[in-house]
Amino acid sequence: MTPVNVHVVGFHSHFGNFKPNGDTTVRAAATYMFTIRSTQPTNYNKAIEISPDSTNAYNNRGLAYQMKDNADQAMEDCNQAIALDPNNAKAYQGRGLAYQMKDNADQAIADFTQAIALDPNNADAYVIRGNAYLEQDHRDLAAADFRKAEELRGGS
Repeated sequence: MTPVNVHVVGFHSHFGNFKPNGDTTVRAAATYMFTIRSTQPTNYNKAIEISPDSTNAYNNRGLAYQMKDNADQAMEDCNQAIALDPNNAKAYQGRGLAYQMKDNADQAIADFTQAIALDPNNADAYVIRGNAYLEQDHRDLAAADFRKAEELRGGS
């Protein structure tokens, strides 16, 4: 699977039964990523100032940092969310993505696995762990995760 296809699989995970079809999928993914990338991490600073125990604010700011290609700041926010709530699956998922950005697939997979353990019905976590497995050329493990994600979404 090419890197573009891997990203399209990740994009697909946000849209349920959306069926990719060539250029339309790439344009839709690009539009989606542009929209996400326009979110500024500083938009969440006030929320964190008002509610410093908000795991959602840290998770969202971490995602915004990821979209700005700032893996270190994203990881800091995910670590803070995990410190506040060690059972926060989204925080492990976000930190796994930050590790993936830093080319640390082993740690990314460990965090995605923890996210799945905490929320076994999270299809997105299976998709992104599958992508990490593909990066390591573990095609069987990736395929199993992609099948599980499709099953969770009600697919065949």
